[in-house]
Amino acid sequence: MTITVTDTTWIDVAVDGKPQYADSGKVLDPGATVTFTGLRVKVSTGKGLATLVTVNGRDLGAMGNGVITREYTAQT
Repeated sequence: MTITVTDTTWIDVAVDGKPQYADSGKVLDPGATVTFTGLRVKVSTGKGLATLVTVNGRDLGAMGNGVITREYTAQT
């Protein structure tokens, strides 16, 4: 899974139940891209429209409007 942000955005990520950024998440700068590998990836973001998701090479677009949490699986 790849996450790209288009604005300064806070994200929190857990891969297969394991937090990736301790307990407080991480602020990403515009244009930042991060990649995660696992069967289940849970993403919370402060700006859903600025958080673009790609899973297994498939562009899923923005996560949604506002503060949002979504879980993605290897089959997504």
